[in-house]
Amino acid sequence: MHARALTAEVVGTYFVQFVLFGMLFNFGSSTNVGALPAAVATGLALMAATTSLGLVSGGHFNPAITIGRIAGGRFDVAHAPGFIIAQIFGAVLAAAVYYIVISAGFLSSPANAQLGTIATISNGFGAQVYQSLVAVLIFDSLAAALLVMIFMGA
Repeated sequence: MHARALTAEVVGTYFVQFVLFGMLFNFGSSTNVGALPAAVATGLALMAATTSLGLVSGGHFNPAITIGRIAGGRFDVAHAPGFIIAQIFGAVLAAAVYYIVISAGFLSSPANAQLGTIATISNGFGAQVYQSLVAVLIFDSLAAALLVMIFMGA
């Protein structure tokens, strides 16, 4: 396993998650914009990361894609733990940056972001609409399966 590929996975995952979090904080639950801006921005970020870093690491940027590629026989299982750890590290790093920025009061967004905003936009905690864990797991599993199918088909 090459350090260059792992670094590309960290950077790519960080970039995609950073864009996603930024869109959620700016167009989160307090606006009526809907999910389209976050979906388009995240899709464009994934496309940019895959285009720029895909030749280095394969451009997985998501543990579901790494696992899907293993299941499809297109990725060596011995490299998977390093890739998954790198992807988790990149996502945690992106969340940590937003956490630090929000807790220090540097972020001023239309949603008036506060520390509670992270919970509000992630699972509806404290909002009128709350999704059960089972519903979230089912939806996330289906979305991940669709993502893997698209990635494997491309």
